[in-house]
Amino acid sequence: MILGNYSYNLNDLLIVDSGTEISVVRVTSLLTNLSFNPSDQLLGAEDDVLNVDAAGTLCLKFGKTTIRVKTLTFPDTSCNLISLHDPERTGLIIDIQHRAILNKNEEKIEDIINCGRYIYLPLSLI
Repeated sequence: MILGNYSYNLNDLLIVDSGTEISVVRVTSLLTNLSFNPSDQLLGAEDDVLNVDAAGTLCLKFGKTTIRVKTLTFPDTSCNLISLHDPERTGLIIDIQHRAILNKNEEKIEDIINCGRYIYLPLSLI
C-alpha cells in the first residue's frame, strides 16, 4: 500500500478505528503480559463469537509517553486495529482534523498516517 510518499505493508500498521471497542492485532509477538486463555470475547459483524488466540498488553511509545492498551489477538483479522478510545482513555488526544496525537498539554507528540478516510499508526511505535 502506498500512502503519500511512503510504501507500507498493512501488517506494519494499526488502523485507528472509532467503531472498535477493543484493540485487535494479528500476532501475539506484538503483546506483553499474554494470557492464552482470555475471558474476553471478540464479536464479528453479525455478533458471531470469534475465537481469539490470546489477550495481552500493547505498549505504544510516543516520545517520552508510553501507553498500554488491552488487546486481543485474532490471526484471521485482515488488519491490526486500535480502538480510537484506547489512547483517549490514557489521556492522549487523537486530533483527527490535524492528523496528530497530542499529549495532555495539547502538544503534538506523533503524526497520524493519513490515507483517505482511514488513519493509521505505524507499528514502529511498539
